[in-house]
Amino acid sequence: MSGIQFRRYTTLPYLFDMLHNKRITLLDPSSWEDKNDAYFVKTYKEKRKLKSVLAVCFAKASEAYPHWKIYSGTTSGVCIEFDEYKLLNSFNGDDFIPKIVRYETIDTLEKNPPKIDDLPFTKRYAYKGEEEFRVIYISATEEIKIKHVDINLDCINKISINSWIDEVSRKSIEKTIQNIPGCEKIKVIKSTVTENKRWKKVADNAI
Repeated sequence: MSGIQFRRYTTLPYLFDMLHNKRITLLDPSSWEDKNDAYFVKTYKEKRKLKSVLAVCFAKASEAYPHWKIYSGTTSGVCIEFDEYKLLNSFNGDDFIPKIVRYETIDTLEKNPPKIDDLPFTKRYAYKGEEEFRVIYISATEEIKIKHVDINLDCINKISINSWIDEVSRKSIEKTIQNIPGCEKIKVIKSTVTENKRWKKVADNAI
């Protein structure tokens, strides 16, 4: 039975790397657009005297338009839906720390400073709608910027192609995905977040 769903919004090049190589990739947060978030991770790294702290992030929230626009761009965007339990089985060892992200206000944290180990999993309240789940990799001896983790492709429940792509291109992408060894049975759909026939029918049936 499938567990809770994790969604990862990304782009086609990263999706194809994941499927061809059967791996998921953790990266250095220093490149993150949210500099507040990156600073918390950097401070954790320094306070714990670590050589490396890498991360990969998922949304537990339902599909949402802002996720598509912010994290996956437009026509190259995809959303990979994972089974939580199957995916987390890939992160073995004490070097991996999986945890739900907490969203706090500045006022709250000024009055009650966070613990050092909570820093990589604390974000500003403005991001609460993400319902983010994060996995970090830590090393006190190895200084690296990227970490690949092998996954079993059966942890992928579904891949959604962005709403902005045309139907011909969507079919080509679906065929390309399902031609990758091990991906033959992965469900590939087009997101309807910006255009949904059932939603439009509601308007047609207005009384």
